[in-house]
Amino acid sequence: MAKQNKLMQYVQDFFRDYLAAQRGLSVNTIKTYRDSLKLFLKFIAFRKNKKVSKVTLDDLDTDNTVAFLKEIEKSRGNSIATRNLRLASLKTFFAYLISQDIFRSGKYQQIMAVPLKRSPKPLIEYLEVDEVSAITQSIKRQDLNGERDYVILNLLYNTGARVSEICNLKVEQIRFESPPLIAIVGKGQKLRHIPLWKETATILYNYINRRNILDNPKATIFLNARGKPLSRFGIRHIIQERAGKARCQCPS
Repeated sequence: MAKQNKLMQYVQDFFRDYLAAQRGLSVNTIKTYRDSLKLFLKFIAFRKNKKVSKVTLDDLDTDNTVAFLKEIEKSRGNSIATRNLRLASLKTFFAYLISQDIFRSGKYQQIMAVPLKRSPKPLIEYLEVDEVSAITQSIKRQDLNGERDYVILNLLYNTGARVSEICNLKVEQIRFESPPLIAIVGKGQKLRHIPLWKETATILYNYINRRNILDNPKATIFLNARGKPLSRFGIRHIIQERAGKARCQCPS
């Protein structure tokens, strides 16, 4: 096989065989790896003045990797957290290459030694109990959308689940019998069971009953105005909107 095509074969195998088949990662997680690697290869192609399809394994080195990280911070305005996420994705790819391309393994190990960048502030922020209470209490629950938003925020607070895990939540994933539980399918299709507070289970049950889907185990619980499952961006919009309305009562 021609040298310039070997990299593309490894890229295909990385996504199809390694991430999907061997590690069993979710579609959303694989998209993160895809976006990072696509940006990286496009950057190298531009830097080398060649087409992406002509980028070779020899072009993958520490200098290009560090230059790429600087570029996405400077030109794309990526935060330190996003920069580190891109680097982590690339390191996973280079760890895979070490097992496939022994001849260049030393060079790949040098790339994997590129450090994550320290953030001047915590990457994860959280709300205090009174702040969560201010948000939920500001929601008018008379209409179905208000009730939906109220349940989503309480469910996120109770379970600590990722937004993406709540988006496609089905009725069959909830057990209302004592003790109430929610079955969450996380990264790598790993299943975990999280206890529900009595109050959370009650409002969730009432919402599902209000939507008349209690007897439909495959029904998606949270829908948007078009009747489609809420996306991560949809829930983000809900949180921003509800937090904004609560600021007059709780400025923090």
